[in-house]
Amino acid sequence: MKFLIIDDNQRSRAKLKELLRLHWHKAELELLDPISTELPGEDKDWQEYDLLLLDYDLKVANGLDWFEQHRLKSHFPPTIVLSTTADPEVAVRAIKLGADNYLPKRGLNAQKLNEIVAEILDQTHMAENKRERLKHVVKRYRSADTKPDIEGYQIIKKIGQGGMSTIYLAETADGKQIVMKTLQMAMIENKKTVMRSHQEFKLISRIDNRHIVRLFDHGTVGDLLYTTMEYFAKGDLKKRLRKGMLQKHALRYLRQIAEGLSAIHGCGIIHRDLKPGNIMFRDDDSLAVIDFGISKDINSTLDLTEQGQVMGTPNYMAPEQGSSSYRPDARSDLYSLGVMLYEMLTGNKPYAAPTGAAIIYKHLHDPIPQLPNRFYDMQVLIDRLMAKYPQDRIQSAYELLQFLDDEFRLDLVLDFE
Repeated sequence: MKFLIIDDNQRSRAKLKELLRLHWHKAELELLDPISTELPGEDKDWQEYDLLLLDYDLKVANGLDWFEQHRLKSHFPPTIVLSTTADPEVAVRAIKLGADNYLPKRGLNAQKLNEIVAEILDQTHMAENKRERLKHVVKRYRSADTKPDIEGYQIIKKIGQGGMSTIYLAETADGKQIVMKTLQMAMIENKKTVMRSHQEFKLISRIDNRHIVRLFDHGTVGDLLYTTMEYFAKGDLKKRLRKGMLQKHALRYLRQIAEGLSAIHGCGIIHRDLKPGNIMFRDDDSLAVIDFGISKDINSTLDLTEQGQVMGTPNYMAPEQGSSSYRPDARSDLYSLGVMLYEMLTGNKPYAAPTGAAIIYKHLHDPIPQLPNRFYDMQVLIDRLMAKYPQDRIQSAYELLQFLDDEFRLDLVLDFE
């Protein structure tokens, strides 16, 4: 094996080498000082390296900028990004760019470093063994585009295609239209994907609330994993946001989403990826929250997210989802709801930036966004939902519902609409 360490601090390079040598006795360790030797360029052959340890704060360049420029090169090695002290913003950007892990050098010991290196190398070895087989499976699966044959369902048409899953509009034996989400088991490299699918169905199927998607069936047929759920004829909230909307409509949608959140939070479930694309509309214009694939049951010890993995969509993520300061909880979903309220009223997202990491930074540090003057009476909701610290927000979806009724008399608004 061959490891490359890029760090412009001589003591850091020596320390990393010392820690790695305690476990990886036979590995070749190449130390690169970017002050005396130029950083690898476009013509670098990365095939000889099994691992890269990269300090982000280089005097000659920003290590993450260099990493972003080169990480998609052929045979680029798995990468651990390092910083002198723990820095949440660096960690978030590193993971989002595709680094395999992030570590602060201060306090780093041999056991911690070598456990992470071993895990990365194990995963890389497994991926290499599966890559060719997976490539053929994906090619065959997508080119054939064969409709699944599951007893009791007639496939009408394909309506969506994700990285590993396919979405169909289907019909039950009694003529009811439903949505079927399928996943080829052979395309799954990590068994946690299957576990997460089972967890999603188990969590959501136990909830009986009109503002939560209804799941009907879940199982496997041959090498196919499938879930069936209700069909939403009127699409998602994302399509309704481009021009903003009337305040009364935004309040009506806000209340319905809050009712759904109150139901899932009451069952100990955090959504963690609340966004307009996950809010769907039925024929009667009632809405429901969908897509609980990264949800966490706070009563369970099962956590299917990887260590250091940033979960959620940057535009709608609560500050604590991009930082280690607080553990995400039900109040994180309320923050995301505040972001959606701002977008429903203005047609714009509250924070704009060229990269996901920069957007997360704005959620962490920029002031709470201000609504246009015509929505001055709604600013209190934005302030209470999008507070930077969870303890400063409205504390529960139930409290939000009470606030809407007491402050806005929303019950009267909806009755006379």
